Amino acid sequence: MHFPHEIHVSILENSSFTSSDLLKLALSCRQWAKYALSYLWRSRNFTENDSFQQFISTLSKSNQQNLLFPYGEYVTKIKLDEAEKQPSIPIDANLITFLASACPNLKDFQLLFSQRARSKSWKLPLNLLSDRLIRINLTNYEHIVNYDDASEDVENVENELSTQNIARSIANFFINSPKSKQSNVNSNDDDDALCEAVRPGNISSIRLYNPRMTLNIWERFTKCAGNSLLSIRIILNYASMTIEDPSEIVILFGTYCKNLRKFDLEALQYPPISRSAISVMFDNCLKLETIDAPIPGDALDIIHTSKSLNSISFSDVVQGQSLKATFKMNNLQSLCLLKVDGPCDLSFLEMFPNLQHLQIWDFSLFDYDSVRKISQSSITKLELLKPANFSDEALAAFASMTKLIKFTIRDRLPNVTQNGWLSFVNRPAECPSWVTLNIGDGRRVCTKFFEILDEKHEKLEVLGIRGLTSGNIDDSVMERLKFADAWKHCKDSSHLHLNWPKRIKRSNVVEIDSYKSY
Repeated sequence: MHFPHEIHVSILENSSFTSSDLLKLALSCRQWAKYALSYLWRSRNFTENDSFQQFISTLSKSNQQNLLFPYGEYVTKIKLDEAEKQPSIPIDANLITFLASACPNLKDFQLLFSQRARSKSWKLPLNLLSDRLIRINLTNYEHIVNYDDASEDVENVENELSTQNIARSIANFFINSPKSKQSNVNSNDDDDALCEAVRPGNISSIRLYNPRMTLNIWERFTKCAGNSLLSIRIILNYASMTIEDPSEIVILFGTYCKNLRKFDLEALQYPPISRSAISVMFDNCLKLETIDAPIPGDALDIIHTSKSLNSISFSDVVQGQSLKATFKMNNLQSLCLLKVDGPCDLSFLEMFPNLQHLQIWDFSLFDYDSVRKISQSSITKLELLKPANFSDEALAAFASMTKLIKFTIRDRLPNVTQNGWLSFVNRPAECPSWVTLNIGDGRRVCTKFFEILDEKHEKLEVLGIRGLTSGNIDDSVMERLKFADAWKHCKDSSHLHLNWPKRIKRSNVVEIDSYKSY
């Protein structure tokens, strides 16, 4: 009897099967194997060589035994960390070739290379996986110069032995596998593994953490990725980079990757991206929706040129006086300012009538004028990290906003009193229920605060309060409220941090990522 797909998925996702239970279920029939094995094998995360050797060995054996459902078919995500533990996992051409043959449905590939001087990660035959991958994540990837093979350091004996074991399993796999057509492996030092992987146009999401690439390689990469690239996240570390200005990289993506939806760049110890570079991206990437980068404050005045942008994050210090907008922008929905230096009246908020989410992490000159400008907006979610001189009046102003339903404030609030918090939850009749509240300083929060939340805020979904004072809370009252379990757990912990609803970590096998031998 064949059950519908939905029944299999529902049983697996709502059960508490152990790994052994799922394996037995998979071996019961081919139909169950299709679903159970995908839960067991779809995501593999390796940080140590022993478990990785077991994985390689099991894949090899499943192929040799000609199983009806070889395990490799169910692997869709693999993460390898070459530097986490010793002996390290050897990421080389043989391994990539093996995975290309054994895992035909691999979609997500994450490689963390060690930071040793002669990694040669650019020589890997990643092109063998280009027909199936849609996401790739590379840490410490490099293509700078060609190294002399004779000068490489000799690996320690323990690592050599583990490498030999993996190589032996891989060799056995190919010996016992049907012979397939040979693919072209990058052997030319002028070739680049990343460029060849993205060239076919299947990979749409890429993450590059601490890459070391020349500007020529960056240009070749963006040309190869072209219009197929939809999302890119890059973390640049100045200590390991060969270029002086990340604006050059932004211009390349804006020139060659015109279908970008999300651009995320973190450039540590670099100068901000130039306004002209951002302008190139806005002019050419007509589908760009999200940008998170160290953008200068004056770029706020040109974002209106993008008709698709709905989220922008200024992830570096911006001068308050430069934050100006002279043109109205209806499509912007989310704005994040990491740090505002100097005075700023936030008058630019008037130019974004449909703004829903506002984040201001560090603003030393935050005052009541800032509060007034924010309270006049129509945002639904507000997050503040270090608002200076925050007071009861500010809380009352935010409580009176007719659309604000999600509020986060993380700094210590010495000027806020119990009455301030009570007015915050005693919202005017025309204001909606709070949905999400996260409070970083709960020293002045009292029992009445929770009573009002329980009575008047029926749509509350998440409540987090740090640093409560036990003397301000009446246990007998809390026991009658919906926060009773969260308060009990809060008291039993070493700190008075309340999180409601209490989060229970599920033990479902779906969360298991690391390989286990069955």
